[in-house]
Amino acid sequence: MVKRKIVWSHRARIKLYEILKFYYDRNQSNSYSNKLYKRFTKELKLLKKHPDLGINTEIENVRGLKEVFNEQEFERLAGARKEVIVTISDHISAIKRLVNDMVEERKKSNVIDDNFKKAIAYEKNVKPYLDEIREHIDKLELIVDNEMWPLPKYRELLFTR
Repeated sequence: MVKRKIVWSHRARIKLYEILKFYYDRNQSNSYSNKLYKRFTKELKLLKKHPDLGINTEIENVRGLKEVFNEQEFERLAGARKEVIVTISDHISAIKRLVNDMVEERKKSNVIDDNFKKAIAYEKNVKPYLDEIREHIDKLELIVDNEMWPLPKYRELLFTR
């Protein structure tokens, strides 16, 4: 079995350092930076094991199958692709719903005059939405083809092939 080696680009090393430093400076603590670094490490292990994560999700492929094959063959051949499209749609719908709900919670928290109480309200009412949104985005990063994902993924920030 071939051992895979992850090679960090110079730019990726700088970006990682900047990310970790940003959270250290903001929080005056290493705790969140350490948490992020552990997360990066976990993602790297996953990428070492499965370097080609992502599924081609082009909807045109499904439409093309429908034009070429009869209904029974189409269902047999396109079933998995249709499931991927539904999964992606479910995640996107959840993200949109959560963002709207989070904006409403932010509006409620923003009317609080006392900054300490406002921060507590954000921690209690807004942050959980961010965590849940991040979960859906993480799942989408693993499903959506790299060519169709407009933003850098974690693994792209960490290294180049």
